[in-house]
Amino acid sequence: MTEGLRERKKRETRERISDVATGLFMARGFDNVTVAEVARAADVSVNTVFNYFSTKEDLFADRQDAVVELPPTVLRERRPGESAVRAFLRDYLDAIDTRHWRHGLNEGADVFAKIVADSPALTARMRQVHVEREEALARALADELDAGADDLTPRLVAAHLLGTTRILSERAMAMMTAGEGWERIAPPCCASRPSSPSACWRRAWRPSAQGRGNDESPARQAVTCAAGLRMNVSNC
Repeated sequence: MTEGLRERKKRETRERISDVATGLFMARGFDNVTVAEVARAADVSVNTVFNYFSTKEDLFADRQDAVVELPPTVLRERRPGESAVRAFLRDYLDAIDTRHWRHGLNEGADVFAKIVADSPALTARMRQVHVEREEALARALADELDAGADDLTPRLVAAHLLGTTRILSERAMAMMTAGEGWERIAPPCCASRPSSPSACWRRAWRPSAQGRGNDESPARQAVTCAAGLRMNVSNC
């Protein structure tokens, strides 16, 4: 459906307020900027800011809805015959290749992380976003599994999938913050740098090759519990 003039103006106003707020937060820190200052810099009233953003934290986390919806979307849109694990791996590696923001791998993500780390309010908000992402994915998995309310499998699988992506993104962030170039983080370095995020992902979801026969990694053991529930989660 074509965007109308009214809708376009509302979208542009929201984007302008968000962009101005982000610039101020980056320059001075989240806790050192007031909503009134954002309003003045964006040339709107404080009431207008709150018409578009319910809280100050919403100004910073303006992509929260998209971030929460991403995991269920990856699950729903996986390819025919593709397991959930492979779908999330493919999505994560694509984010590395394209340096997309959805997994915190974009240029400037280290600045974003510092703003969050310096603000207790934002740190709490990001924790809540992680919880909401897990809950959204667990609901989507439960729908596909037709799982009962007491079945923990959807929650376990969601926690391990998103825990993996979160930990690997944190590792990539630490490497960026330490000044390592992207060429040392991205997939081409996997063979020579086993600690790179994408190499760690592959190890986390692959049976151990350290002389323990067919023993599986703890992460993979957790998802194999869903194999008997008509969900192709663990065939990775």
